[in-house]
Parts: sequence; structure tokens; C-alpha cells
Amino acid sequence: MHALGIVLADATYDFSGVTGALPGLASAVVTAGGLVLAAGLSVAGVIWGFPKLIGLFKKTAK
Repeated sequence: MHALGIVLADATYDFSGVTGALPGLASAVVTAGGLVLAAGLSVAGVIWGFPKLIGLFKKTAK
């Protein structure tokens, strides 16, 4: 009971919309994470791997 005689009701929350959206959000996060990882590996391959590969071809061509 409040000091002025007003009864304050406890707040109730409905999370059914959130829990229904979680599987879609999880799959989107996994997909985005996979794309970021693939992009990172591609950039690393371009920066580090291709010069090594070209050097290997030069060595075997001699």
C-alpha cells in the first residue's frame, strides 16, 4: 500500500514475442559471423598467402 492509500500493482511483462524471435536472430548472428570469418580469411589469404604462393612458383620455375 502506498502512503496515499493507492495500491501499486506489480508490473508484468510478456516476453512471448521476444522468445519467438530468438531462433531467427540466432541464425542471423551465426550467418553474419560466418561471413565475417570468411571475409577475414580471404583478406589474410590475399595479404599473406598469395605472395608466398608466387614465391613458391618462382622457386620451382628456376
